[in-house]
Amino acid sequence: MTLWPEAVRDAEPLELVETEIVWQLRQDPRMTALVAGRVYTAIPPGAPFPLVLVGDSTGGNFNRCRHAGVNATVTVRASSQARGTWEVHRIAGLARMVLEGLTVTPLGPYRWATWTHDELVGPVYTDDLGGIVTVHRPVTFRVRVTVA
Repeated sequence: MTLWPEAVRDAEPLELVETEIVWQLRQDPRMTALVAGRVYTAIPPGAPFPLVLVGDSTGGNFNRCRHAGVNATVTVRASSQARGTWEVHRIAGLARMVLEGLTVTPLGPYRWATWTHDELVGPVYTDDLGGIVTVHRPVTFRVRVTVA
């Protein structure tokens, strides 16, 4: 008996989850007003701020009633070069509102995917990018992708 049906053997669930997050955030008019569509899985060189980076994804299998799925963890990081933390809090909070409780049916060849916010949020942090202080706030989501 195989847990992974033929239809999903060539589909990478983490790729589908990240792509769906980017699509959901880019489609939200409030997020567009904040970051002008700058939601990426890899930041292009010279991209202006503020922006959102989707990534740092991990996944583990779960088995359910002779079927399989993936428990994914994905970080959505708001980044800003505005002075203070107000802008990253606004962007990260909106990302949470857009994605928390989201259910996508189907997600590619998978039956469905459900997003929940992970309360263990990393702290706001700063770094120096070429002499410009950049503020980051990560928000973590757990996504259960189910085959059947």
